[in-house]
Amino acid sequence: PYTIYDPKTKLFFNDGSTGFVLKGSPLVGASLSDQNQLAQFLDQPHVLPEGCSLQFLLIAKPSIDVQMEWWMSVRVPAPTPS
Repeated sequence: PYTIYDPKTKLFFNDGSTGFVLKGSPLVGASLSDQNQLAQFLDQPHVLPEGCSLQFLLIAKPSIDVQMEWWMSVRVPAPTPS
């Protein structure tokens, strides 16, 4: 739990630490290039300084019909065998 949230900087402050939140969609179907870009970002020394911690949360909810319908609508259909 954080002690203070600064809406101007969008940072969470604790005793002796600072945090932020990145919200992203699941990487289902991510290419190797997408995975490498994320790895390169996290590998930069100023992104995760030594001694810091990183936490990933997967939040699931039962009502995902809208998201699944959108995801299915933008996928390229697989070719049909001829």
